Formats: sequence, C-alpha cells, structure tokens
Amino acid sequence: MNQRRHVKVSSESPLKKLREELNMSQEGFARQIGTSGRIISRWERGDSVPSLIGIGP
Repeated sequence: MNQRRHVKVSSESPLKKLREELNMSQEGFARQIGTSGRIISRWERGDSVPSLIGIGP
C-alpha cells in the first residue's frame, strides 16, 4: 500500500526564536535595534529580509 508520512517541519523564524529567548515583544525588540514592530513582524513571517545598511552603532 502507498502510505504517506507527514513530517512536521519547523517554520519558526530564527529571529523570532531569538526574540522569544530574550523575552522581548516585537515592539521592544524593534526599539532596541532601531526599527518598527511592523518590520520585525515582516521579517519573522519571511515577507521581507533585513538590510545590513543602517544596522549598527
């Protein structure tokens, strides 16, 4: 018989995992790195990616 196996793949964003390990909200994390909560949400969903330009001291 042809049986299908279902494998659960974690789709959790590494950014979201880090943010949650730091016990921070999207808004709080965004403030710390100088962006908005909306941008963090987009990054975590994979709708956009961070630009390295403008990140840093």
